[in-house]
Amino acid sequence: MTSQSPQHFLTALMSFSFLMSGACSFKKNSDAPKDIVIVEKEVETGSKDGTLGVRVKMGMTIHKYTSNIEWKIESGCKGKILKETKTSIAPQVIEVAGEHGSIQDTDLTEGDEISYTLICDKNGASTSIQSVRILVPTDLTLTGEIDLTKSEKFLDSKTKIHSIQYPRILIAKDLKMNIGSENVEITSEFVAVESGAHIYTFLNDSAGDGSGRNGGTIRISAPQGEGNLTLTLNGQNGANGKDGRDHPIEVRGAQGAVGQNATYYYDRSKMHLPCFGGGKGACQLVLCQSSAGNGGNGSPGLPGNPGQAGYDGGDTGYAEIDVNDIDFKVEISATPGKAGDGGQGGNGSLGGLPGAPGSDDQGASALAQYVKERREKHGNGKFGPAPTAKKCTGTPQPGSEGPRGTKPEAARAGLSGQTKMSRVFNPATQRFDEKRF
Repeated sequence: MTSQSPQHFLTALMSFSFLMSGACSFKKNSDAPKDIVIVEKEVETGSKDGTLGVRVKMGMTIHKYTSNIEWKIESGCKGKILKETKTSIAPQVIEVAGEHGSIQDTDLTEGDEISYTLICDKNGASTSIQSVRILVPTDLTLTGEIDLTKSEKFLDSKTKIHSIQYPRILIAKDLKMNIGSENVEITSEFVAVESGAHIYTFLNDSAGDGSGRNGGTIRISAPQGEGNLTLTLNGQNGANGKDGRDHPIEVRGAQGAVGQNATYYYDRSKMHLPCFGGGKGACQLVLCQSSAGNGGNGSPGLPGNPGQAGYDGGDTGYAEIDVNDIDFKVEISATPGKAGDGGQGGNGSLGGLPGAPGSDDQGASALAQYVKERREKHGNGKFGPAPTAKKCTGTPQPGSEGPRGTKPEAARAGLSGQTKMSRVFNPATQRFDEKRF
């Protein structure tokens, strides 16, 4: 009898009938899981020594798998199967009886690599007949808060798609998955959803710093599923435009002009020496020609700076649900992003300061200068009392402060986002329903 021990990696063939009801279990119309093979391989040795085949099936709950081990061995052998895993210290011995039969191994760990070896004990010698190596599939439970906008979890760097592919996927009741503007694909043979799970793009009060982002896309593909999934595929709201900037306090309209000063003239009939003395009284040599004028009004302030236009809202997200099972329901809501309001115009600057009134003391100044010059020319001893000036009458006033600059109207608002069409497979009609939610 020859000894043979070829090793075989087995290919996963995914097709199963799993459903969640309370705890994850199979459909209520089935007392046990269907005998659908996840991993199947029967090795023919080409001799009379024996054969060994392993079939891996789904367990009754998610994350559980079992293997059916079938063997055939030469008459006269006392058979046994050695089971080894990556972490096992020593092989586990599974005793078998008879020339052929099958047993079930329920002690499988997800992702584990297991080797089964059929041994023949005969005439005091042990011979390895055949070995089969399998890789136990791994299921996925999506749970808790998952923010794909800040994570590269499941992200394919080439396609930029968050691709979630597992044999079975449980979407737990506490799942809150934010996909924002990301693209997500969920592919499985069975998707089970617990009530309360929520996958969303943007919540109603979400707004960006500028134009609202479009909602992302989510595609779910599975031949079987159960439960109600809630999808919120809103577009992000557009930001409001910024208000116009107010002018600095030191910026204002032009100051009003200074009022015209009073004007005077000399009474030339008295412009002779006796007017400055010689026994005669002082005389009024300078007379008022025109009174001082009022100050000018300040100019209006500068117009306020315009506000910034509001930003556009984002479009809704898009869903494509291809689950061919009437026990799987999806509820979709999709609201386009709201338009941002336009910014308010800034306040106009202050008006110009009032102009100062004109001066009325020019006549006296001019006369003093004239007298000074005459006395310097003729000598102080020749003069009596100094002549006087007749001051202009009236009280000139400063101008008024200019009005504040005008305030512009609010800027225009942005545009609301658009609602995209989603596609949901209808198992009853075996067709996709396309509509805007």
